Amino acid sequence: MKILIFNFLILLLIEQQINFIKACSCRNTTVKDIYCPSNWAAHTLILKREEIKEGAVWEWKLRYTAKFLKVFKGKEEDCEYTKNNIYYLFTYANDGLCGVNLKNNTEYLNFGVYYPNGERNIGLCGYNNEWNAVPEEIKKDLNNGALDDYCKLKTTNIPKI
Repeated sequence: MKILIFNFLILLLIEQQINFIKACSCRNTTVKDIYCPSNWAAHTLILKREEIKEGAVWEWKLRYTAKFLKVFKGKEEDCEYTKNNIYYLFTYANDGLCGVNLKNNTEYLNFGVYYPNGERNIGLCGYNNEWNAVPEEIKKDLNNGALDDYCKLKTTNIPKI
């Protein structure tokens, strides 16, 4: 009986460790500090959400079909959003891996990165707020280039070692 209880406790401990490992954690940073390392930033409208179940469960992704309403930062093709403004945004399906859950027919301000295969990726550590919840100051800073200026200043003031 003692062995059974001991094995049960070990099993609980292992399960706790697995849940700990699966957790997503992000540094507390400002919107400016999230914007700077992002490859792209856009005001988007989420049109469709699809789950892509390929590979192991932890590799599953969500693919959002998004209309880019306005691009603030990105590759030239993103900035030409008036020509082809429908793009896919990818994220992990598991929020423990920093996956993002967005609602269809909702506008967002998304900051993301490009993966080497060209995918536009978003994650919980990025900025993915509903557009109507974005502070007016941030919208103004995006439109007038103040966030880009902040990033330039930040990179030029890094001490050389």
